[in-house]
Amino acid sequence: MAGVESLLEKIEKQFENMPKDVMASKLCGVAEVMSNGSVRLSQEQVAQYDILLCRFASEIEEIALSKLAFILAHEENGPPKMVEFLARHEDILVAGPVLAGSPMLDDILLTQIVQSRPQPHLHAVCERATLSEIVTSALLIHGDESTMRRIAKNPGASFTEQGYATLIERSKADDELAVCVGERSDIPAHHLKILLDSAADHVRDKLIKSRPAIASVIKSAVTSAARDVEETAPATSARLTEAHEKIAALYRSGRLDSAALVKLAKQRLTDETLIAMALMCRVDPGAAYRAIDAFGHDITLMMARICELTWPDAKKVLQALKGPMSQADAEKARTVFARLNPQMARKVLQMRLRPGAKGSVQQTTQH
Repeated sequence: MAGVESLLEKIEKQFENMPKDVMASKLCGVAEVMSNGSVRLSQEQVAQYDILLCRFASEIEEIALSKLAFILAHEENGPPKMVEFLARHEDILVAGPVLAGSPMLDDILLTQIVQSRPQPHLHAVCERATLSEIVTSALLIHGDESTMRRIAKNPGASFTEQGYATLIERSKADDELAVCVGERSDIPAHHLKILLDSAADHVRDKLIKSRPAIASVIKSAVTSAARDVEETAPATSARLTEAHEKIAALYRSGRLDSAALVKLAKQRLTDETLIAMALMCRVDPGAAYRAIDAFGHDITLMMARICELTWPDAKKVLQALKGPMSQADAEKARTVFARLNPQMARKVLQMRLRPGAKGSVQQTTQH
């Protein structure tokens, strides 16, 4: 310990006259001593070393900074300001090791770097052992195709619902990404079905080979929604299959939005309206049919709120599915609809879609 303290004092006293290569060598030497575990510096000593490094940072050549970055990349008790300096460095050879491995970088700093640095820096971030939803959301916004694939391949990455939706949307034009997303063990079932619904045959074949355990899911995913509708809806299977194919094509093309939904409702196309709303809510149409059958058309109001419809448009959808309403029924529906926000509506809907769910949606929203 005394040797390290002496070295720090010596460097601090002599830094003005010390050659750059010697300066860098001595600072890296201290880092190596810290890294190999033979000496543990106190917080005060680490702070002193941090001050020295930051003072000399602009004087140290990038090749030496790169060496320092490799040494400090996995240090849990490294000099924090210098680690941040290395992570923000414009040279990927300097920043890369720290971005990929340093446990000292928090989500805020990583997100700032993702937002401000070029793709090689984002690629390095994708290599981290774990990535929070905050960081993956930033990567999905700012990343290129290569970043998408790297993050999808990272088993330690966590994604929000919107994150998975973004990956699946991007994978429509990228078969390699589709395979990466489909191979994730943590991909929710409903997202897997959406992915497979638009995937090419050779993508499904690759997924079957790489994940034999889900072969049955893959083989049935494309037709599952139509089959569920066929089993539960009051119309003929041919009619429902035709309706599902029509709305699925609209969904794949990116033209299924609230305006398209309301247009279907105005035309009194009952099956198309429900299938469209279910796909917009990312739930199986068959499950939506069963929920409405079990709990009534408050389920329709839940989905309308998730689709962020206004009450006049939600009323049109409700009338298309339920039929004419009395003034009293319309006012009751408006009251239930007004009580909900999209987040609450999704939570309630998920509860109602669970097998064996009991209780009315209206009762749930009153708590």
